[in-house]
Amino acid sequence: MRYVVCLVVGVLIGALCAMTVASVLGARNAWPRAVMTVMQHEFAGARRIHGVVTAQALETLHDFVDAYCLQHDPYIASFKSFAAHLAHLCWSLEHGGSRAVPSEPIRAWVERNPTVEKPPLPARRGVVTIADVAAAAHAPAHRMAVDLWARSVWDAYASLQPLARDWVSAALREKDVIRPH
Repeated sequence: MRYVVCLVVGVLIGALCAMTVASVLGARNAWPRAVMTVMQHEFAGARRIHGVVTAQALETLHDFVDAYCLQHDPYIASFKSFAAHLAHLCWSLEHGGSRAVPSEPIRAWVERNPTVEKPPLPARRGVVTIADVAAAAHAPAHRMAVDLWARSVWDAYASLQPLARDWVSAALREKDVIRPH
């Protein structure tokens, strides 16, 4: 079951982070056990329609993935993965973007700008961690913990927030640009 959940997560964010998908598909233990435990909680009792998990059940998924990745170097090794996660966290927290579904304009912007230099990362990346999320006793507490975690990570990246805002603004301005084939 946990590998199915991990595969679902990988597919959902696959457009953003090919590294995650490669990890999920390439190794049974791609994500640490703590992540898998929390992901099982994320989907426990998820409402399904015709066997498909509903968006409501996934409402914190993207913030969860972004917060985790932004706290762990292997998931943000390239500019593209780093920019995708930081820009999506900005989009989610400051623009009211979906916390369940990735932004197509941000994904497209990241794809169009793969050679941008990745800035130095902050040494400390948030006081809230996945352990705090794992301690949540029930679904509402879990959603609150993911929100606090995402905000903690965003606060830790304060020095890079102006850059993330610029990326999101550029992505939203360029959203009508046709992707090159």
